[in-house]
Amino acid sequence: MHREPATYNTYKQRLANYSSLDNNKITDLSLIDVQKCVNEMVKNKLSISTIKISHTVFNSFIKWVGINYNLKLPLLKGVTIPKDKSNSEKKALNSKELKKLIQFYKSRESYSLNYYISILIASKAGLRMGEISGLTWNDIDFDKGYISVNKQWKLLKETGEYGFGTLKSTNSFRTVPVSPSILNELELIKSNSPININRRIISTNNTASLNNGLDASLKKNFNITAHELRHTYATNLIANGLDFKTTAKLLGHDVEQTMRIYSHVTDEMFDVAKKLIAICAK
Repeated sequence: MHREPATYNTYKQRLANYSSLDNNKITDLSLIDVQKCVNEMVKNKLSISTIKISHTVFNSFIKWVGINYNLKLPLLKGVTIPKDKSNSEKKALNSKELKKLIQFYKSRESYSLNYYISILIASKAGLRMGEISGLTWNDIDFDKGYISVNKQWKLLKETGEYGFGTLKSTNSFRTVPVSPSILNELELIKSNSPININRRIISTNNTASLNNGLDASLKKNFNITAHELRHTYATNLIANGLDFKTTAKLLGHDVEQTMRIYSHVTDEMFDVAKKLIAICAK
């Protein structure tokens, strides 16, 4: 099965965690051999999610070898992977925290303008990083007040290079309204920035490099990821009373997905309503 270059590189990185098995005959592999690799990943403090993904890729590789080379391979089921004890719930910033974060990246010349633009659009329009990287200035209608999401900037399997590509799903094609203050900020950036050859609002070519750098910076300074800025956008919409159907449309989700991810917000709203009812009943 053909994979995109980025996917291939990810698989290669995951299989590298099993490099200690390189000198073993695949037909002689034992459960203990594989468990040692998992234990080493735990010792090196890899995240549980990374260990799970690595093990899934390894198992898929073993299965592929067995089928394609008609080999009878040993059963390797029963590997123990520790449970993730960390809090997996996505973080959402409140309005005060978000304002502080945006101002931090706006006022610090040592940080890339690409970071600031990405943070602004992820937190105030809910776009994914690939979608932000794929935005061109003609996708922003400054008069009508919206952003048109119709492509992304990605590693293309046809060329092995970065370029404009299709979106994640049909739901991802959407029009997102943007506040006048954000539009004014973007217009100011446009007037003071050189126009690149593709008229993209982000100048970095390598999306993965931008994502990794921004995530590292956000983690260091605010203990949050770029994707959690999108999560912040959605959480604030629902907490302020926007219905799930409209929120899903703005995010490029389906309704069921949005309800599943953000159901905790309505639970919190329900708790607030109970407290208000109790106060009013006194």
